[in-house]
Amino acid sequence: MDIAYERVPSSARRSWEDGDITLSAITPVSGTFRNSHINVKVQARYTSTSSNSYFASGLQVPQKFTVYPVSADYLGHTYGAISNLSGHLGPQGAIKTTQEWYNRRLWVSGQDEEVDKTTDECWSYAASSVGTPVHATHLWNNFRDWASCDESYSFRSWHNLPEAAAESWTGAGTITFGAVGSYLPLYSLPGMYSVLQESNARAETISVVNEIADRVSNGLGLFSSGYADSLYVLGLNIPEYEAWRHDFS
Repeated sequence: MDIAYERVPSSARRSWEDGDITLSAITPVSGTFRNSHINVKVQARYTSTSSNSYFASGLQVPQKFTVYPVSADYLGHTYGAISNLSGHLGPQGAIKTTQEWYNRRLWVSGQDEEVDKTTDECWSYAASSVGTPVHATHLWNNFRDWASCDESYSFRSWHNLPEAAAESWTGAGTITFGAVGSYLPLYSLPGMYSVLQESNARAETISVVNEIADRVSNGLGLFSSGYADSLYVLGLNIPEYEAWRHDFS
């Protein structure tokens, strides 16, 4: 499982220009953000195969991850010094599998089966315009529209998106997190963001990775790029993927 992430602002203010918004300020007009949270895009894969090779014993290796934080957001703004020892995620970055889970044991005929499943690329949010799905990439690296959400993560219009005219998104839009109908943004922090807010970063990172693993497994809270339906509805989740195999030591 590999995860790309970015932190985005949330504010009830609307119609800001992209260059006027960072995770910690709105200029030239003063204002404050309610909070910021993490968006993720994920790819996961699970395979199970049989082998006629001889092995003297079974073997199990845990899955391990490495965090690759980036100190600046997509506009080049920084929010404080990032410490790898503290586990800061920073404004954006990636969490990559650097050791895959591996379990070698005797094959049980009639019970085991060969499996090769992948989620392809999926997202922690789904967007729509008057019920029409909006591709998730339009809201990636896009502070202005996240900051234009009201408290229910709804838009009055998509006028800020340059793609809107071409795709005829003229009506109100909504964003969904978690299971359809609920709002569960990841790793939310109150107010304007700085790295200093990540005082419990390592525990929060573990929580985020395990939460995403659960979503990969049950299909709720992850969405295919161009659909408002969850992976569960689309039948693209991977029930065999389990968070207990993760090792964060």
